[in-house]
Amino acid sequence: MGYIELGEISQEIASAEIDYLKRYAKNNAWLESLRSAALKGDLPIYNRLTGIKYIPKEYEKILFTKAVDVNAWFNKNGVEYRYSTGETTDTPDQQTDIKADNWQDNPNLTKLQKQHKAILEVIALKQFDPMAIPDGGKGTIQQICENYYRLFFGGITSFETAWKKGRQLFKMANHASFAKRGK
Repeated sequence: MGYIELGEISQEIASAEIDYLKRYAKNNAWLESLRSAALKGDLPIYNRLTGIKYIPKEYEKILFTKAVDVNAWFNKNGVEYRYSTGETTDTPDQQTDIKADNWQDNPNLTKLQKQHKAILEVIALKQFDPMAIPDGGKGTIQQICENYYRLFFGGITSFETAWKKGRQLFKMANHASFAKRGK
């Protein structure tokens, strides 16, 4: 099941052909209501990378939730509207807090293997070719890994060590020019 940005939800609600929804849509009232519910913990917000629920900070601009959670919030607050993503699996019993491939908690994987999986997941999210990471891409990947996978990248050199040991899995597009330095 996909994640939906709160702004998308409020735009769809605002464009709905239902009079009482349109009246409330003025001045981004839906977006503010959804954000307020998320900040209070009434509307689950998810980390798109890990699939884990969390309560956001006030300064966070882009927040992601699921259609099933929005609809549960609507029901709880007496709103007669159902948000739909067009997916057929939009049922509460299909809801999970963590992705089906739960490699993060797999005791059979070493820390290095988990670090490599985290790096590869971020590479896929950024839509980079794993064997041709563009200039500046490694820094972006490192920042995301260190922010979202702190358990695996807690040490000062954790990311660099994992990156160097993962040359068979991922590397920079201009790797050859860097590999010749210092020799």
